[in-house]
Amino acid sequence: MTSVNEGDIAALLIKDVGLMSEWEFFYHYLRPQENRTLALKQIWAQSNFSSFNLIRAIINQWVSEKGSEATVNVLADILTTMNRIYIRDLLLQKFVSGSKVQSINCNLNDATNPTETEPTLTEEDELLQQKTSGGVTILRLLNSTHDGHGRILIFISHLLSMLSTVGDRPVAIISINGKQRSGKSFLANQFIKYLKHSEQGEAWLDERMESGFEWRDDYKRVTSGIQVWFEPLFVRVDGKEVGVIVMDTQGLHDENTGAQENSIIFGLSVLLSSVFIYNEMNTADDSLQFLRSYLEFAKFASAGGDDGAEGLVFQKLIFLRRDFQAVRHYAYGYYDDNSCPPNQTKNLKLTMFQHQQSPDMCNEAIETRLGIEKSFQEIGVYAMSSPGKKMPDMPEYQSSLAWDPEFRSCIMDFVALVFGHQSILNSTKKLFGHELTGEKLKEYVSTWAQLIQETEGMVESKTIFEITADMFYAKKIEETSNEYRTLMNRYLAENPTGVANTAFNTFHELALSSIESKFCQDRALGGESLLNKYKARLRERINGVKDDFVSINAANVVAEQERRQREAERIAAQQRQALMERQRLEAEVERQRREAELERQRVETEQENQRREAELFRQQQEARNLAISTAETRYQQTLQDLHISQGKLQQIQNNRNNYKAPVEMKKRNRVLGVVVEPTRWTEFRYDEGLYQQALQPAEAEVRSMQQRVNDAEHLLNVARNS
Repeated sequence: MTSVNEGDIAALLIKDVGLMSEWEFFYHYLRPQENRTLALKQIWAQSNFSSFNLIRAIINQWVSEKGSEATVNVLADILTTMNRIYIRDLLLQKFVSGSKVQSINCNLNDATNPTETEPTLTEEDELLQQKTSGGVTILRLLNSTHDGHGRILIFISHLLSMLSTVGDRPVAIISINGKQRSGKSFLANQFIKYLKHSEQGEAWLDERMESGFEWRDDYKRVTSGIQVWFEPLFVRVDGKEVGVIVMDTQGLHDENTGAQENSIIFGLSVLLSSVFIYNEMNTADDSLQFLRSYLEFAKFASAGGDDGAEGLVFQKLIFLRRDFQAVRHYAYGYYDDNSCPPNQTKNLKLTMFQHQQSPDMCNEAIETRLGIEKSFQEIGVYAMSSPGKKMPDMPEYQSSLAWDPEFRSCIMDFVALVFGHQSILNSTKKLFGHELTGEKLKEYVSTWAQLIQETEGMVESKTIFEITADMFYAKKIEETSNEYRTLMNRYLAENPTGVANTAFNTFHELALSSIESKFCQDRALGGESLLNKYKARLRERINGVKDDFVSINAANVVAEQERRQREAERIAAQQRQALMERQRLEAEVERQRREAELERQRVETEQENQRREAELFRQQQEARNLAISTAETRYQQTLQDLHISQGKLQQIQNNRNNYKAPVEMKKRNRVLGVVVEPTRWTEFRYDEGLYQQALQPAEAEVRSMQQRVNDAEHLLNVARNS
């Protein structure tokens, strides 16, 4: 047994960002004898550990406790259990050769006091750890050369984890593709905001995201490869919950990526998605030509067989025409074969795919349109206005209220179109017309990713179709075989004594005919030859299952014969036990009578208690209602008295100038310079004292009445809350 240092193991494991985000689960899967989770979390929170040293400490404890049982092979099995397949493969590739078992050496005496320096990460390691602004990379191209060729890295573990979260619920994958710098990531962020805040009405559009798909209005590429939002978001419609995964892709036709790499990105995203949004700002013909060229990599419509039957057709294509200019002829909004925006007579979708109405169209344009229509089950076109001169990433343009009103309206309408209740139900991921849950899609995703990774994107569409069809029909054969087992089990259960071979074979043929009829409902998927191939496999499987039931039926016949031989003995024994059984039954009847009497008494007692409790509750409610009524009457009376007192005070204040007192007045008179008897009279003038004499008692009365109102209101609240 050879060995490897635990530091080298840790240096490899930290490349998996998903494993690092779930390090506590990883620690749990190692089943430590001494649980140091709390200590590790505290040290981790204090930033005394780097990622490297944290994993070293965990591996060190595991090896110290398990000894020779802690090997690289066992660690690989644990990573398999955690579904960390990619990092497991890297571990085995680097440290295990052939059938040798690699033990792990530890140089750390104290697992919580690391001394080694964390290794420097290569460019590939940093990409493996990358998680950008809410988007998780699931495909990346490395080391692109001048001719546009590079190495493919597929990080499928996080996507598989998301599909596990969706579980047995349906899943919808919304993918946004198109040329670079056309606003794909901006649109993806609007999807995220709507899914998280749609209950707020139109206000969802102005919700600020702490993180999102990175984007900017620039000539440099922002999104690289394929990213998905880090978690599935769930939409509940009519009691049914759908997990939604939003996918953002690298822009096509940039100067650093070749045609093959563009096709790989395009092909994988269209293969995964249930709604494929092709985002373009060019003319319709240019966009259709680009779309058709990339479909050549991922097309499956002709991969089914040579008899003209359809193969693996994609689901829904929405052709998003950004900065749409032909507004004189077409209104902004959604167009498909059967609908247009309100008051719109010309259909933009039919115009773009007008090969049937335009006899002058060249053969290349006709083939382009026919190829696209053949590749998707449903196609729609959305005409969207321009955002205006300013871009939404400018500081003064953060609020959607500052956007061009037409653009704001289009964004809200388009998002509602994609995620409307009926739309999302019709947009769940399907394969061969069968709806897939998150768990079912995981198996296909793993297979597709492995094919593309192993072949560096050179896998043929026919190969993917055949493998996908093989997985699909293998499951269908298993389901059909289980249905056959159910029918035969039910038949044998209805005939537990066994049946004659003729009757058995007759029922077998009927059951086989029934399940084959259901199996052949998918006859168009791959053509007659492919169907016959898997139909033969089904018959082979059914024949094997039939042999098991033949043996069971034969055993039942023999068992019935033996049963009849024992029947006479059983009847005799029953007669001997009849008296004892009768006595037992009589005792049982008496016991049940007594139990019934006790139960009756218990029920009567419980009913009496309930009646008393109800009567007590009624009395309490009446007392409470009386207290509330009395308190309300007093409160209304004191409130009325307060209004009267306030009216008196207001009257005194309004008549302030009427408070006057008599004042004796006199005036000296002179006649020819001689002082004579003065003139005397009385005047009534305003007297502040008289006014205060009237005002102060009135104010005191108002204060007194206000206090009475407060007291009455307090008593009323106490009565109501009692």
